[in-house]
Amino acid sequence: MIVEIKGVQFVNKGAELMLRVIVDRLSTLLPGIEFAIAPGPNSPYEKIIKAGALLRLRVSASLGGFDRLTYFVPRRARLLLRRYGTVVESDLDGVIDASGYAYGSIWGDHSMIQTAREIERFAIRGKPYIFMPQAFGPFSGGPAVTQFAAALRRAALVCARDPDSQRALAELPGGPSSTLRSYPDFTTTADSRSSQSERRPIDKKIALIVPNVEMIGSRNTADDWRTRYFEVMSAACDEAAKLGYTVRVLNHEGPRDQDLCDRLAAAAGLGSVIAESDPLALRGLIGAAGLLIGSRFHALVAGLSQAVPCIGTSWSHKYRHLFADYGVEPMLLIEPDAIAMRRLVRQAATDTVVLREALLARQTTIAARTEEMWREVLAALRRPSTSQ
Repeated sequence: MIVEIKGVQFVNKGAELMLRVIVDRLSTLLPGIEFAIAPGPNSPYEKIIKAGALLRLRVSASLGGFDRLTYFVPRRARLLLRRYGTVVESDLDGVIDASGYAYGSIWGDHSMIQTAREIERFAIRGKPYIFMPQAFGPFSGGPAVTQFAAALRRAALVCARDPDSQRALAELPGGPSSTLRSYPDFTTTADSRSSQSERRPIDKKIALIVPNVEMIGSRNTADDWRTRYFEVMSAACDEAAKLGYTVRVLNHEGPRDQDLCDRLAAAAGLGSVIAESDPLALRGLIGAAGLLIGSRFHALVAGLSQAVPCIGTSWSHKYRHLFADYGVEPMLLIEPDAIAMRRLVRQAATDTVVLREALLARQTTIAARTEEMWREVLAALRRPSTSQ
């Protein structure tokens, strides 16, 4: 069985972590399974090969529907490509979509249209298309949304990561119903590599600050955050230092966040920014810390799932539901208020034991739900999609 993992990459560490978790888990559940990944700016050939995956050959849709035409390519020609570690759509037995947050009107119509066409082609041939838990919506209507909704009915499994996403999908005219599920983020049970090293020792006396350029970008509809984000995060650094933490800035994204991380570290006098290329080691770094103040979704997932007291900021609905899953909604700062941020930092420092116990209790429930999700994914991979 060859399954494409779609929507992952090697720059965004949350996306790479999702890839690693899928490969590790399905390799155990389905011995002999092979994975394919499409090359791209954030998924270079070398990284795909190093991950042990096949190259999924995609050609721009503007060149006449290459993927559709691969079903007419002779098997002998496809076997020749396979010798060089390359597969095309007709070689695939299914798709696992782990895009995280890519389907909604704020992202434009292109991804919805292309994915809808792909689901339809797979459904006709009985190949499962599975959406791993991710954020969806909001949808503003239009032909692309209508096409996407109709295609979702034919997907093998559609997992929403939060109630808003589930509602957005359920309210799509003619959208998914019997295959729609709601599960938490599936990286909460990921392993982590030890963060203890001479080069980068992390312990409970350290507060990690994880910025996110999306907080000051156009997709954040809250204008106040775009203008006051730096002020609020600077206040968090200052307050944590006053409480005795050693404060460090951690880049969880890569080049996109680097300038923001550098500016924040320089303004607060925090020294060099911590960077880590291995997402499991990155998760280990976060798990070893005493406090996390962050804006990157999977950094917060890593902290909360390892019982690290976390304070978050938000640019989309997915953050609010993540903190609700762990029963710590008050620790998510909704409005850009530096005084409120200082108060939350003091609260986290004071209530550390209580917060850790609460997070551990919630993680037990979330882990059980994640196991249920994997059973559904396995069942979906083993049964053909509907062609109706």
